[in-house]
Amino acid sequence: MLLAACGGDGGGSVAGEDEKNLTPKPGGRLTMAIEAESNGFFPSKEHGRGMIMASIYDTLMAVDHEGNVKPYMADSLKPNADFSAWTLKLRPGIMFHDNTPLNAAALKSNFDDFHKVRGSRTFGTVAVIQSLDIVDDLTATYKLTGPNGAFPSLLAGVLGMPFSPTAVASMGPDKFVSNPVGAGPFVFVSWLRDSQLVVKKNPNYWQQGLPLLDEVVFKPIPDEDARLATLQSGDVDMMQTVRQAQKVRDAAESSDIVYLPDIGNVVADVNLNMARPPTNDIRIRKAMAYAVDQKSLISVQGLEGIAPVTKQLFAKDSPFYSEEAEKAYAHADVAKAKQLVKEYVNDPNRSDGKPVGTPPFVSITCTAGVSSLNDLVLIYKQRWGDVGIEADLDLVDQATLVQKLVGTAPDYKGQYEVSCARNGSDDDPDVFYNSYALVDNASNVLDIDDAEVRRLVEKGRASGDPEVRQKVYQDLMVRINELQPYVFHGGLATALGVRPYVKGLQWEFPGGTKGEGYPSASPRFVEVWLNK
Repeated sequence: MLLAACGGDGGGSVAGEDEKNLTPKPGGRLTMAIEAESNGFFPSKEHGRGMIMASIYDTLMAVDHEGNVKPYMADSLKPNADFSAWTLKLRPGIMFHDNTPLNAAALKSNFDDFHKVRGSRTFGTVAVIQSLDIVDDLTATYKLTGPNGAFPSLLAGVLGMPFSPTAVASMGPDKFVSNPVGAGPFVFVSWLRDSQLVVKKNPNYWQQGLPLLDEVVFKPIPDEDARLATLQSGDVDMMQTVRQAQKVRDAAESSDIVYLPDIGNVVADVNLNMARPPTNDIRIRKAMAYAVDQKSLISVQGLEGIAPVTKQLFAKDSPFYSEEAEKAYAHADVAKAKQLVKEYVNDPNRSDGKPVGTPPFVSITCTAGVSSLNDLVLIYKQRWGDVGIEADLDLVDQATLVQKLVGTAPDYKGQYEVSCARNGSDDDPDVFYNSYALVDNASNVLDIDDAEVRRLVEKGRASGDPEVRQKVYQDLMVRINELQPYVFHGGLATALGVRPYVKGLQWEFPGGTKGEGYPSASPRFVEVWLNK
């Protein structure tokens, strides 16, 4: 039914190799340095850092070390004969942090009152769900708009993060954004924006004996060098990097820091907004891709030998990798870039409405204060200038960047022309491609509106045959590359840097199956402990 999308070098098999003979110790406070601040932590309204969201909410389903989606908080999830309805049974006795029950009524309230409301961040995602119906106290059926063999993957993300309807009603949605109440391993304590977010152990957690830590502190430190320095000095116990894995690797070679890399089906890129001029014209998008050599972009980031050159969202060892998609991606042909720009400049009906002969102009929105990214966008600006596309830089904080990418309710149109971004997913392809199926989906940050994309998304979703789905998603990758909504600057080389006493990053499902580890340097802390 579900094909594992995993590709590249996963991190889950690295951590835990030296822990077999150790006895986990409960207690202690762990401090984690993260790449950026969030706008909030409400699954239907604001999606914060994944590791924080999972700590507070947990997920109904989760991904194992082989890429298979399995029940986690849920006890079971079973389809009908044609995959158009899925019945979920909850584990008994799970309580939200406010001591109210996680039951079918809570799931229905989450769905009807928050996710399915136009203007929610998840409205586009739940478009595939017609209704959520209560069967009994712990059982609910998701009735879909059509067959969907990939549906379980949706419940491994924000749609599968139950939150307390009672708490939302009590404090109101706006306050809940910064005071989240879930049923996960950790309870929200406090949040001082741009400083730290603190969670503490949930004493009534549904997995007996877990979590092991008493407290986790998340500190946003946007500057990569400063983040690494806090790990080296001992001010933090862990750090993530999604841009400078080589610096953590180098630090690990000369110290006791443990380097845990992960490269999967996620790509570093700049997004090209398909709904705003001039990037709404295919000639400009193709020209921007032809104008740059990806190897030079990887080099300026210092990621030679770590980040692979990539021309699609799936790694070569993924079942969804496509040779045809490689050919459809525009890459490193300055002459073609100049010709396409010339055609656009001399077109009296050009999309930006400017006079014939006027150079096209774009603004590049990117995160401020990140030296590797700032150097990178200067290269983009130079290369595009060489082929006749003028550009300036719009450097903003991470929270503002995300807001510009997503746009605002209810239409969620991106408020940028070009933006630094990351694309892809190690989940089932439908989870990621679903964002392209609706124009007003908050996750459709590229503002794709293409009938062929929608047709292929629906076809892949409707089939339960792995071979059919594999071919559909390969064809879909070809179509996306034909549209050229982004320019890649290498596979996303992420990593965790941890002190040697941090253990338990390889978490397990109830029953002992290994979980996916820490994809994109985003760990779960449910089984983490400190060996000191």
